[in-house]
Amino acid sequence: MSEIRSTTTIEEINVPPREPLVSFADVLMSEARGTLQGASSATTTAGTGKNIIHHAGTSLLKAQGDLRRHATFSEVDQIAATAGSAREAVTLLAAASAIEVPHRVSKALATKLTTLVTNNDKIGVAAVARDLVAARQSRLHSQLIPLVVESCRAIGFVPTGLSADLGLVAANRPGTRQCMNIDVARTKDGGVQLHLDADGFEGAACVETLNSLQSELRKRGVECDLQERRRKPSRPVRIGRPVRVRLVS
Repeated sequence: MSEIRSTTTIEEINVPPREPLVSFADVLMSEARGTLQGASSATTTAGTGKNIIHHAGTSLLKAQGDLRRHATFSEVDQIAATAGSAREAVTLLAAASAIEVPHRVSKALATKLTTLVTNNDKIGVAAVARDLVAARQSRLHSQLIPLVVESCRAIGFVPTGLSADLGLVAANRPGTRQCMNIDVARTKDGGVQLHLDADGFEGAACVETLNSLQSELRKRGVECDLQERRRKPSRPVRIGRPVRVRLVS
């Protein structure tokens, strides 16, 4: 008899926000409409304030049809490197992806962007965008951990270990050898992944359990897609304490 060992990686992940969020394009369309259009015409730019609002509106419609796609650190850096000006960088950021902004900071963000555009500081624009990506990553990481714990309990597993800072959750099913180790991991490019390692299962029970966990996460509003699933080499079940052999040369 052997136990099934399996690992599953899940992304891209989105979690219901705890506070109202608006898109980066929304900030430009509502809060920044007057100020960005009024930026100094003497500043070296690659377009007009009207163009910024136009592209922002296009971005908002695009974002509504593709809410799962989010900006990454590499994408932001590329925009900063290729944009001809701060104004163009703002336009491209609005059109590139659905960057989310807490509604409570949208007015301050619009004011800051106005200053950066007026000073033609495209590096500053990129820094703001990176901060927004990092803030979203931190939000997802902190909100996912309790949702993972709740989902484990819902399918009959008892969390036995939790490290909120590291994003690690260990759980097992009482009366069985079945256990799961779940890593809520921050990716290098600003996203979040779930790595699910299962051990001690037999037959198809492993896949069924991981599917149930993913289903419970979705019931709690977590949008997540299966990226990879692979089976690890089986290993024999050991009953009792293992026998250690000392080799004498």
